[in-house]
Amino acid sequence: MIKLNKPLKLGFVGGGINSAIGQIHYSASQLDGAWKVESGIFSKNSNVNLNTGKAWNISKKRIYRNLPDFIKNEKNLVDAVVVIVPIPNHFKIICELLKNNIPVISEKTMVSNLDEAKIINKICKSKKGFLNITYNYTGYPMLRELKNVIRKKKLGSLQQIHIEMPQDSYIVNRKSSIQKWRLKDRKIPTFLLDLCSHMHNLSYFLIGQHPKKIFSNLSKYSKINVVDNAVTQLEFNNGVKGCFWSSKVASGHRNNLQVRIFCSNGSAEWNHSKPEELKMSINGSLFSYYDRSTKNSSIKNIRYNRFKVGHPSGFLEAFANIYFDISKALISYKKFKKYKNDFVFNQTFELANMEILTQSTKSNLNKTWKKINLIKEK
Repeated sequence: MIKLNKPLKLGFVGGGINSAIGQIHYSASQLDGAWKVESGIFSKNSNVNLNTGKAWNISKKRIYRNLPDFIKNEKNLVDAVVVIVPIPNHFKIICELLKNNIPVISEKTMVSNLDEAKIINKICKSKKGFLNITYNYTGYPMLRELKNVIRKKKLGSLQQIHIEMPQDSYIVNRKSSIQKWRLKDRKIPTFLLDLCSHMHNLSYFLIGQHPKKIFSNLSKYSKINVVDNAVTQLEFNNGVKGCFWSSKVASGHRNNLQVRIFCSNGSAEWNHSKPEELKMSINGSLFSYYDRSTKNSSIKNIRYNRFKVGHPSGFLEAFANIYFDISKALISYKKFKKYKNDFVFNQTFELANMEILTQSTKSNLNKTWKKINLIKEK
């Protein structure tokens, strides 16, 4: 365990014990001792709300029923608030927290459309606020090693990036068991917010740039009648090309996230089902396998090695890495009103992400390539 001087105080909005992702946020935030959950509105259901507080040893006095009371009583007691409600409900909650100068940690995506992202960006700038979004896959050590490989051009100049995220949740789950907010498409189809946002985040994380234009083909294969499959071609600067495929109707695939890069002198690939391995080929050689023990690795830091190599880390540990990164960013923000951290994503990234997803939706409708016109920060 990584020892910190004192854990930061955390509040929750959403994420009760009946929420799978809520339990992950809670467990990940506690793993390295960087945070302590002290209060929250965990659910609209009063029983779930109280039972969550009881399960997590939260004082009954600090379990709330509504946001105004929570903000009034907690704004000077917590260091940050995690927002883990359905994406369509993020906007109003995040705005109120930021207006009250409360640092925010939001489950991805931050909001559900570009207009909302612009408003939050404006509030953040005027308040000099702190807002981070949790994209958990970037917490995997071997993806961080891959980022370093690309940055240092260990395989030569990057030429292609391919990311796949096939799932079969709309095949194996009945419509009645799927969360209601996922059964409706809005300005940006929910599927894009749910899965495609991860792929854009991963590509930006790995290669440090957003695409300059995209062509998307969205499909509705399931009986649910919402977008459930997306194939997107991308063009980046310096001739780099990309292709993303995500699906919730890929039979036999639970969550087979895969990242592949091709460079002038080699290639590399990483698969979510074997997160401790990074495969690399140099100058046409057969693949070699790299892990946390590899010589000259950039991930030998103790926080990536909670236990020795050969005893695999996984999804929860990757999420914990994200929470540790956010804690360091927040500590710097509290001291200096600014921070620099390559492993966290703020409202500026999400503004670009919403622009990309918006153009992806338009590309599908018009069957044309769409330019990505990123809003420049002043």
